[in-house]
Amino acid sequence: MKDLPSHLKDVVHRYVYEGLRPGHFLTCVITNDLFGAVARADEESVKYLPQIVKYFYNKLPGKCYGDKKRMEEWLSMSELERKEATKLFPPK
Repeated sequence: MKDLPSHLKDVVHRYVYEGLRPGHFLTCVITNDLFGAVARADEESVKYLPQIVKYFYNKLPGKCYGDKKRMEEWLSMSELERKEATKLFPPK
């Protein structure tokens, strides 16, 4: 996950590949809440916000981000369903 700031790599991996709920900042990014993301970001995360969004858009399944419903559906997937949904998006 070289396209992400180092402090977010594990958090994104756990959300996408293990189905673990992310923190407030990443939840806002995932659910397309720009105001919330900027308000909750630490100094480093806010600098990388465009890069983080581009990473989700270009490197991860569209089913795992976009709004609260998609995030909750992603979190409710079984391990097998998540594995199938990410087969074209191997962890880096």
